[in-house]
Amino acid sequence: MGGSAGFIGAAAAHGKPVIVCESCPIHNGGTENDANWEAWFVPYFAMIESYPHLKAFCYVSDPWDRPGFFDWWDTSLIDVSPYIRDRYAAHLADPCFIHIDEALATVPDRAPLRLAANPMRGKIDFILPEGCSRIEIFDLTGRRCGVVDRRATEIGQAPSGVYLARGSRSDRPVRFVYLRDH
Repeated sequence: MGGSAGFIGAAAAHGKPVIVCESCPIHNGGTENDANWEAWFVPYFAMIESYPHLKAFCYVSDPWDRPGFFDWWDTSLIDVSPYIRDRYAAHLADPCFIHIDEALATVPDRAPLRLAANPMRGKIDFILPEGCSRIEIFDLTGRRCGVVDRRATEIGQAPSGVYLARGSRSDRPVRFVYLRDH
């Protein structure tokens, strides 16, 4: 995390959101060492909470014990240590965190919105569930970029990037990559 401040600060200066991916304590005993709550998790959450444009993080809970697959790293499984597990769960119970199961919750009688191709260039083809007449498109900061009232659309001047689309009859957003033709 020590080298992250410069990158996160530069993103803020340019008005860009940040996601912290593939993060976990892999040294000093990983999650088997209770001292890593203070040494790794407390600074990790402090960093996340100190930057309002840091919009998401992904913690990797893995034993790292598969031969040839970072097997020299210490385990990062959250449930290995009750001490770390309980503090992690308590910290994530704060309402400032939106959990993936909440964000992608589905209603059983509603089919998800699907895409014909992903990534896509120029024209976006949505496969709409029955009764879905409107699609909202969001960037990863949650800003609505557009509303589509038909099956296919062009995003127009939107930059290349990752977007979310949510149909009017689907509570589950679909992530897609849009590549702008220049």
